[in-house]
Amino acid sequence: MKLIFETLVDLYPVRITNRVGLRYINQIKIGSGDPIDWNGLIDPSLFSVQREFISGENNLLRSMHYLELKEEEYNLKFQFGLFNSEYPNPISRKEFILDYDCSTNEEIDISKIFGKAKEFNKIIHEWFEKSIQDGLREIMGVVNND
Repeated sequence: MKLIFETLVDLYPVRITNRVGLRYINQIKIGSGDPIDWNGLIDPSLFSVQREFISGENNLLRSMHYLELKEEEYNLKFQFGLFNSEYPNPISRKEFILDYDCSTNEEIDISKIFGKAKEFNKIIHEWFEKSIQDGLREIMGVVNND
């Protein structure tokens, strides 16, 4: 990846950029189960609206939420929820979206973009870990049972 980036820097004469960003869209699909119940998989605060506010008689079509945070050195846009790949039909599949977009609008020398992307990767990883629970880690095969 670094070689590709360095080649692009060599090919194009731009030396300063006004925006750098990194985005991960995690589409979590579970083969079976209640599409509204994400207990043990996703942090409960991320799905409590559809669990506690919407009654069982409602045919939920979509439930997406958006947070935008400003830190000193970056902005983070975080979209999450039940996107519903079968929209406009009611939700029937167990799917959850965790979409992180970390960026800065400060001027940056092009040679520092790779380092900034690594920094954003770390920030997004921390937010992802904060968003999921051990049940999903087990499904992903990353739980350490020591």
